Amino acid sequence: MSAFSIEHLIVYTFLAATLLIGLWAGRGIKNIREYAIANKMYGTGVLTITFLATYFGGQNTLGIQKYILSYGIVGGFPPLGTAIMFLYAGAFIVPKMLRFYRCITLGDMMHELYGLQGGIITGIMGGVYTIALVGVQVLALGHICESLLGWDKNWSIGLGGAILILYASWGGVKSVTITDVFQFIVFVIVIPVIANLAISKAGGIQEMFLNISKLLPDKLEAVFVKF
Repeated sequence: MSAFSIEHLIVYTFLAATLLIGLWAGRGIKNIREYAIANKMYGTGVLTITFLATYFGGQNTLGIQKYILSYGIVGGFPPLGTAIMFLYAGAFIVPKMLRFYRCITLGDMMHELYGLQGGIITGIMGGVYTIALVGVQVLALGHICESLLGWDKNWSIGLGGAILILYASWGGVKSVTITDVFQFIVFVIVIPVIANLAISKAGGIQEMFLNISKLLPDKLEAVFVKF
């Protein structure tokens, strides 16, 4: 595959746009509060978009299709349960967190609840978890670029990690939030296009559900036999 094929140019454009938007959004940071929580300048709409852009990754978009193809419509039940869980948390748990309005980090919240040791332990565990999570995502990016675009895995990991570190270090939460909004807009445009192409390839939505229903008994039987 040519390094300047349509697929490569789309990826180049997306990465460049993400970096430039992140650097532009993060300019003019004055203090740690602005860096960490952007002085709470973003409203509910932007924060909701940020959450959705973060949540709707590969596992929660393409991964769901894999489960449905493997186990039938029942494979879509776990995401439905997750949606119910989020609705419950928003209705009953989030309102109780208003007492932590002045806290900047989760460590601050645990400090308020359990004292200095609680805050320190939470900070250390949060740091380890975040480093591991970002590491896994960057490694996954390297493997994906190697498989789909023919890039060297190590170069892909380095490039993806450098872009993330550059704009996140430069602008903190302001940069991360705005790039999430940009990525959400891309998702809103791209995912329906991919879904439409996939349904057309399957022969239409009725044919797709018909084929899934045929797979259901055999796949479920295989699952029960396995356990």
